[in-house]
Amino acid sequence: MGGGGSKSSVTNIFDTKVAVQTLTNAIMNCKGNASISQILNISGSGNVVSGVKQMNAFKLSSTCDQQIKDNKDLQQQLTNEIVASAEAKGSGILSALGGSDSDIFNKIKSDISTMLESNTVNNIVNNVNQLQGLDISGNNNIVKDFTQQMTSELVFSSAQSAINNLSSIQTLKAASNSTAVAVTTNPISDVIDSVFNGLQGLLKYWVILVIVVLLILSIIFREQIKSMVCVFLPDLCDKNDGDGNDGDGNE
Repeated sequence: MGGGGSKSSVTNIFDTKVAVQTLTNAIMNCKGNASISQILNISGSGNVVSGVKQMNAFKLSSTCDQQIKDNKDLQQQLTNEIVASAEAKGSGILSALGGSDSDIFNKIKSDISTMLESNTVNNIVNNVNQLQGLDISGNNNIVKDFTQQMTSELVFSSAQSAINNLSSIQTLKAASNSTAVAVTTNPISDVIDSVFNGLQGLLKYWVILVIVVLLILSIIFREQIKSMVCVFLPDLCDKNDGDGNDGDGNE
């Protein structure tokens, strides 16, 4: 009754996690990255520090931006992964970009190339490096529940924002979301299916129960039933009585 579509709607949500992870790995693998110790500098007196958690960190290389720009294979890989992710969701999501398959591919690749050729990676490197330090000075400062994330987590978050802000990606996400919404906006069909199937199951058991009860009643009240049959079908009863009398006469 049409309930199947809404159940599969969540699989139509397009995401860029694979491509984001690829870009994250490329940045994390830049030559010149160095492991660092995250140091929390506190000066002065009367400071309270509570719940501080420091994790493994890397100082990202200032040359990483140029390394990424020179990596033409990375542009191709990111494009392939985004196209594959969109195709895996079906529903013609890629068609939202318009044009032929090659036009769509080139549109995505152009956006990625522009992103990598700009200062995007340089901004990611600078922002991540800044987020990995905390210097406190002065008196009566209080630090509570302070956590420094792993460098890879910070890079992933920044890379995700950069990729998801591309115009082609936003178009694909909008197409994906509209498809999912269109499928899931009629959940009542699932409810109807569930109730209908439940009623069918109950009806089957009720029919069996009624048949069993009728059989039992026919055995218990067989004489009464026979009498009623004789009232409405006297010829049948007379015939049966005649057959019985013939048998007695032959003896």
